[in-house]
Amino acid sequence: MRTCLLLIALLAHLSCGAPGPLSADRDPDDLFGPSEDNVIVVDAILIVDAALPAVDLRRTAPPGVPYTAAASALTGADVSIQVDDAVFEYRPDSENAGRYLPPVTAPVVDPGRAYELRVDTGEDPVVRATTITPAHVRIGALVLLDQ
Repeated sequence: MRTCLLLIALLAHLSCGAPGPLSADRDPDDLFGPSEDNVIVVDAILIVDAALPAVDLRRTAPPGVPYTAAASALTGADVSIQVDDAVFEYRPDSENAGRYLPPVTAPVVDPGRAYELRVDTGEDPVVRATTITPAHVRIGALVLLDQ
């Protein structure tokens, strides 16, 4: 028992005082990656059999700067969603900065179709995202387990 305790104490002592990757002398810049400041963030969820969604656009804030939705809102962008040959141009929401609304004539989201989002700010590289919506899910049976 004493040998085990002595070994644990020795290992703890060596790991605390030894220079190396766990040393307290590390530069704080080694702990964090580069700041991803001013990066465009897109928030939109396609739900099968629901209308095309609103798209929220924001920019990331640097570390240490308080975040506010109004300050991070990305305005003035051209936003569209393309389905096959049809392109649906979004318009800015007058009540919520950074929110873009689909056209009134936009269709519902179909299962098994490819949708391409395009965001052009005119200054940044164009943001593109493509997804294929899932097929309808058929639930064959439900089981209710009573605990």
